[in-house]
Amino acid sequence: MALSEPALYLRLLDIAANPHIVSLYNSLRNVLPEAVWWVSDETLGRIPFPAAPTTPFCSEALLNENLRNLQIEKAQELHRKPPSPGEVVPCCPGFCQGMAVFSYRSRSLGGIGLCHVPESQAHLLGGILTLLSGYLNLLSHTLEGNDDLEIVRSLWSETITVLDLNTLLRRVMDEIFRTISVDSGLIFLADEDGMFFVAHAEGVDLETFQCRPPAIGRISYAKQIARLFQKGAQCLDADDPLAVWIRANWPDWADKKILVVPFFRNEYFVGLFATGVAQPPAFSPSRYRLLDLLSAGGATALDNAVIFKRLNERRTALATIHTIHRLIGSTDTVQDLICRVSQQARQLLKAGKCALFLYDNRRENLIPRFTLGLDENEVGSRPVKPGDGLIGWVAESYQAIIYNPIPESCPPWRKDGSRYPERSYLAVPLVDEDLEGVLMLSGRKDLFTPGDRETLITIAEQIILAIHNAFVREGERHLAINTLRGMANLLERGDPTTTGWTVEIADFSDRLARHLRLPERDRNDLLYASLLCRASLLRSANMFQSDPASFPRVDLKISCDFIQSLGLSERVQRIVSVVGEHYDGSGEPEGLAGNQIPIASRILAVATAYVAMTCSGMRADRKVLTPQEAVEVLHRRAGTFYDPVVIKALEEILGASNPQIHTG
Repeated sequence: MALSEPALYLRLLDIAANPHIVSLYNSLRNVLPEAVWWVSDETLGRIPFPAAPTTPFCSEALLNENLRNLQIEKAQELHRKPPSPGEVVPCCPGFCQGMAVFSYRSRSLGGIGLCHVPESQAHLLGGILTLLSGYLNLLSHTLEGNDDLEIVRSLWSETITVLDLNTLLRRVMDEIFRTISVDSGLIFLADEDGMFFVAHAEGVDLETFQCRPPAIGRISYAKQIARLFQKGAQCLDADDPLAVWIRANWPDWADKKILVVPFFRNEYFVGLFATGVAQPPAFSPSRYRLLDLLSAGGATALDNAVIFKRLNERRTALATIHTIHRLIGSTDTVQDLICRVSQQARQLLKAGKCALFLYDNRRENLIPRFTLGLDENEVGSRPVKPGDGLIGWVAESYQAIIYNPIPESCPPWRKDGSRYPERSYLAVPLVDEDLEGVLMLSGRKDLFTPGDRETLITIAEQIILAIHNAFVREGERHLAINTLRGMANLLERGDPTTTGWTVEIADFSDRLARHLRLPERDRNDLLYASLLCRASLLRSANMFQSDPASFPRVDLKISCDFIQSLGLSERVQRIVSVVGEHYDGSGEPEGLAGNQIPIASRILAVATAYVAMTCSGMRADRKVLTPQEAVEVLHRRAGTFYDPVVIKALEEILGASNPQIHTG
């Protein structure tokens, strides 16, 4: 039964209840957590999305008549002039909104929208609306192609619910095998660049075909196929470019005809199935009709699955961008951020290897700032000059590239002695105002695709922005540390017995932290703590008169208050507050022992004691000890006052520069 009126069975509320739409909402709502999601139907009414009939669409509008009238006006405007995908329009003052429209046969049935989005997040709203529009358009196109309600339901169960492209490719292949009685073949689809590639193969070596993709475009080849095919299956001419390519890459079909089943969705050429046959088969009219149905049905199903796959890739990329934005605020150091964003890119594209390069200060060489999984002399494992190898070529040309090494390949770059052991490499430039570096991925089972390239380009834009911001924050941190050093020296200058001791302790603490391989964030916290541990510098001239391991509690309290007033992290306060603890638990203020004491506090205690015993002017009533003597004192107190591991690190550091100091 043909359905002339979509309103007889289509309701936007039912469309919005589709589990894939709800799943999309669940994956995107955290991107704009303050946004209000809603569904608007033909009546212009708006209700919350997901459906919650007892909840008002907007609680603010219930209390503000002007706002309620404004919302009605905006809703009517959205319906009179449906927005283009991703279009953002004003909402309340300072906020924006948008709607993804669902249309059936050019008739708008309403849409799914978001409002109360701050204007500063309009770009994120635009991305979400574009994604929603893609999903709704896909559903609309599917329904428009099937006027009969039972056919629509069948397509929803047989094609719309099959979201995994690989599963669908196997199903289509099996149906064609049964229909034409063959047991081997290839399915070609077009990538995002419109070029054919082998998406699935059975009975032949898929890797052989994937390593040497045909240089055949979908649009140009569609015209040739459309002229050739009057039925659902036919053999290609001997000189057809696709037939020539297939026979050249698969010797078993070198003397065979290439039989193909094209996949046309209306006039849109989706792809084709190809196999080798000894003679052109003679199919019955009913078999040809069956092949026509397979061609049309396969085209619809495969086109839907490809669109779903690409939309899901975009959704995942959008979520990764959101994660990178969160890393900008939660990562303390440039190197830590580089490691984490590189890992995000690697995980997104399921790559086993990764390298991120940045220019050196003179912009003469590209330096690897992060590498993972690379072998010795493999591309990405060492610094390169612009133009040399894959990395240098991307930096010099500003172009992203997918490189699949094969013996006869002739890459456009100067050889630099690097090896290319993986099947596929993907490298993109990192561009801010100028090119700043290169991001490269490799080491995955499948070849990289143009879709992967576009995804990584999008991610790379956010990565270099995050790195730039991290460099700015690191510069501010260095400025703050240098300011604290200057303040400490200035305050200590009034008392010659303490001049320079704060900076000395800070530098020695940092040497110990580096020797013990503390993470960069922990080293920065220790540096702040060591510079601020004695904030009451004017009262500290006699603080080492008694025991080098004792710290007056009043000084630590003043220091912690000062650290808090500067807005530094609680980690820094914690380092200072427990620096007077002893390794055996006999210290103050909490009686902590062993690893209960933060490692930074244990390092700071050793550094302070060592500097106190060896610096002139800090022991007014005692002899200044030599480094050897100080180490012996500390060694005797290892395990009681001090951490033996830190004492051993101290001995190793001093022993490297002074062989007379005993280590071990």
